[in-house]
Amino acid sequence: MTSINTPAVIRDSGLDPAGATFPGEVSEPALSSLRYLTLIITLERFAFGATLGMLAIFLIAPHERAGLAWPQASAILVTGTAGSLFQMVVLVGGLALDRWPSHARRIGLIGVSSSVLGLMMLSALGGLVLIFKSSLDNIVMWLMLIPALLLVAIGNGLFKPTITLAVAGCSETRGQSRDAAFTSFWLGIQIGVLTAGVIPGAVGTYINWSAAFAVAASPPLVAALLWRKARISIATPANDPVRGHGMAGVPVIVAVCLFFAIYSAGLGQLFGLFPVLIETRGDRDFFGFLVPTPWITAMETVIIVLVVPFVAALWRRLHHMGREPNSLAKFALGMLLAAGAFVLVGVADSSPRIPLFMALSIMLVLGMSEIPLQPIGLSLVSRLSPSHLRGRLIGLWFVGATMGLFTSGLIGAYAAQAGAQGISAGLAIICCLSAVVLLIMSRRYSELLHTA
Repeated sequence: MTSINTPAVIRDSGLDPAGATFPGEVSEPALSSLRYLTLIITLERFAFGATLGMLAIFLIAPHERAGLAWPQASAILVTGTAGSLFQMVVLVGGLALDRWPSHARRIGLIGVSSSVLGLMMLSALGGLVLIFKSSLDNIVMWLMLIPALLLVAIGNGLFKPTITLAVAGCSETRGQSRDAAFTSFWLGIQIGVLTAGVIPGAVGTYINWSAAFAVAASPPLVAALLWRKARISIATPANDPVRGHGMAGVPVIVAVCLFFAIYSAGLGQLFGLFPVLIETRGDRDFFGFLVPTPWITAMETVIIVLVVPFVAALWRRLHHMGREPNSLAKFALGMLLAAGAFVLVGVADSSPRIPLFMALSIMLVLGMSEIPLQPIGLSLVSRLSPSHLRGRLIGLWFVGATMGLFTSGLIGAYAAQAGAQGISAGLAIICCLSAVVLLIMSRRYSELLHTA
């Protein structure tokens, strides 16, 4: 019989914590449910990945390719603002989940459906541009662009915290088991973002951007159908598995969110400044084949997909040897790798043409920097958050990304006019200093991090 102390998220979903093996592994019942949620997020991430991955190019593309033919600086600024809006609404989704946890399925369904509608509106806007070209009224353009981006923002804001807490419910067995679950889940996110960049990106490059957004809307529609059958349950304060720590982990969460904001200010250039630099100054010829810009930026995700299984195996091996670094130390490693990526951006910007190998090198190092940050951060926030604040604190994590992405839009717009060398050097220095602070924190909070 199930113990009265068993968390509700496990008991209600039919998962037995006794089935878990040892830290670093996920029990088979949990893994089966996790696979279903991972499939859903892989399909749903098309909406986020395609919108941010193609938005800047869509805005600067000529009318003949169903683009809006905007100036580069304006396109980068709007892309950064849209990215920050996408993440800011996540806090609203977290508040809704804390208030109405029993309606998690409905909240998530509203979210993914909104994303589908937003993508279809972007596709329709591109279609109108193809028909009317420069004669399309600016008012009509804005009346379609703003609601489309708002719908995608609402979709991301409602769905992301809901499925994140659903994954936490699949792996409520504390410690490294949750890290393993979130790493697998995050890999699904990256596969979705990667596919969103490759397939719709190719359609946009060789057909037009209206068709690209239409293609990107199909997988989230399938995700909505699958989500209707998912079993969703959110923890309650009476069954909080971290209640023994109380509010002790909240300062760590706030600090981690701040550092993630700093990181996101640089990572956001992947959606704004980098695509514009590669599209306008990149040598994209590969033995006579013109490589689409979204394919190059998608290589960051390819690196993640290829490397994550090996990194997860490394963490597991170090854990069994008793030498695994804690989550904050992993964060510090990610910040140092990000500093290296920004140094490469400055080097690339110093030449009139950006070689293909340099663009790919930037994607390689930037992809490696994400691995110790994104999945471990989500796992850490879900482990240290009291259940009555969990939705809001997960929302705060994504608000950190919001602050960074909004700043990235301002940084990218400035760099597009003044050059990226000085900005890249500044980001590299800030990331190095952040890594030092994180290493100091990892020692101070060592006991809390290993017992949560």
